[in-house]
Amino acid sequence: SRVAYRAPVNRLVDTLGKFPAKEVKPIQLYRMLEDMKQKGFALGAVKLQKTVLRQVFRYAVIQGDIDVSPAAEIELPSGLPRMERGALTAEQIAAVMEYRGPGWMLGMMALFTGCRRGELMALRWEDIDRKAGYIAISKKISYATGHPVLEEHTKTAAGMRKVPLLAPLADALPKGRIGLIFHRENGSYLEDFEINAMWREFCDGVGLYNTEEPKGDSGGFQGELRRYPYTLHWMRHTFATICYDAGVDVKAAASILGHASEQTTMGIYTHLTKSREQVSAEKLDAYLSKQKERAAE
Repeated sequence: SRVAYRAPVNRLVDTLGKFPAKEVKPIQLYRMLEDMKQKGFALGAVKLQKTVLRQVFRYAVIQGDIDVSPAAEIELPSGLPRMERGALTAEQIAAVMEYRGPGWMLGMMALFTGCRRGELMALRWEDIDRKAGYIAISKKISYATGHPVLEEHTKTAAGMRKVPLLAPLADALPKGRIGLIFHRENGSYLEDFEINAMWREFCDGVGLYNTEEPKGDSGGFQGELRRYPYTLHWMRHTFATICYDAGVDVKAAASILGHASEQTTMGIYTHLTKSREQVSAEKLDAYLSKQKERAAE
């Protein structure tokens, strides 16, 4: 929460920090959200900003600094773009399964467990029970302070779970090891920048990047620029998609993913259902169009 709230709090301070709380007007807060829309922020980011605004001014009311919160009645601007959840294609999944270069284990573990980053970084080889066929998730590494800190719990109580040890992962993982799965040379927890570097190496090796030509003054740079839209969370969503395609029911999928509410999983499943229905409709339209053309001939 500290990491997620940092940007909204800083944005509030930069925009209205010079005003006493009692002088802030609702229109100023609405304009702040509208400005975020104009800058291309997605719905989730603007909703989080609204949440922070309400919390800050609610606290001011409780403390007696103001009588009425200026954030109480503000609404989100209309037409905010949604950040669609991403998932790997079948070809990309196959590439991950075949790849054994730098960072391959991070990619495989993320894809076939659906674990969050902090959960992956806390995993030990002893958490893998090959005989019982599961991986025990019971802790996570927090990077909220800028450095790795072990927390003997997960994001939510539902995060304390056992994830099935799927065959592709079981076959790929080495046996007979102990200690942290992901660690520095001295055996300590990986720093944030080291995880990012490992992930970048993995994306380079598997081909999880986009390319574009340099624009404007490239400073003498020759060739294509690489962009990396794929994140570790793509793997988590891809795992949820695999559960959906395999026919795993919502309740079981929520348990495996460690969602605090089945509604979160249901949201993913509903989104996937609508996406598949749209694709099916487009295929049907294309088929009928071809039949019409043939009949005309």
